[in-house]
Amino acid sequence: MIPTRIFIAFLLLSAQSLSAFAQKTIYDKCDELFRNKNYREAISCYSGKQAASQLDSLSAYYGIAYSFYKIERYDSAKINLALLINRNNIEKKYYGIIGNAYYLLGRIYSKEKEPETELLYLKEANKYIDNSNLNTTIGYDLVKLKRYNDALAYMDKGVQLDSTSDAAYNNRGLVYIKLHQLDKAEQDLKKALKLNTKNPYIYKHLGLLYMNKNDKVLACYYFQAALDKGYREYGNESDKNEIDELQNQICK
Repeated sequence: MIPTRIFIAFLLLSAQSLSAFAQKTIYDKCDELFRNKNYREAISCYSGKQAASQLDSLSAYYGIAYSFYKIERYDSAKINLALLINRNNIEKKYYGIIGNAYYLLGRIYSKEKEPETELLYLKEANKYIDNSNLNTTIGYDLVKLKRYNDALAYMDKGVQLDSTSDAAYNNRGLVYIKLHQLDKAEQDLKKALKLNTKNPYIYKHLGLLYMNKNDKVLACYYFQAALDKGYREYGNESDKNEIDELQNQICK
């Protein structure tokens, strides 16, 4: 799920933090355009700010790529990300933005339904950054590839890195369902729900849990709750009609 959003939450580098890699005054205007979803104007702004220093240039390429991603011009995003990462002698202090660039490439290939390529770039990102969101995103990609034991290792690390993350517990709960460890799944999903009652994916996974427990009443209750919480409009994955299919299968 992501992240899809597993959580995928969505990008590791938020719109507000784009300027963290540059002097605050340089990109304030560009970041404001991005935050206001004026992505085409943001692209023009970042394109005009490709300053001489390495930091400014990296930030500009990332801002352009992220904006192209938002308007679903994935090839243009890839071009700018390649310009960002294919630099020689990048200093360690810039590893965060390099990691986020690889992460964004992974998300693009997720959109393009190429999970093997997505996994390649997510693991590359993991060489530069290591946090709960990234580990659970890698774990979810492994779920899509049906590599459930490998996925569990990343989900465990995601929980370890942030024990307050509903996404981490939610996605590990999904892995436990796939592994038919339903008691562990129930424990994780109930923990996720305590942390966040608004994430519809938690309700979907609870529905799957109770479907696997042959409890039709609770399964249908949670599937409907996921829809009521805005499941179809939430997140970044391509499974927005999955609950309708599940309801038609067991709830009609």
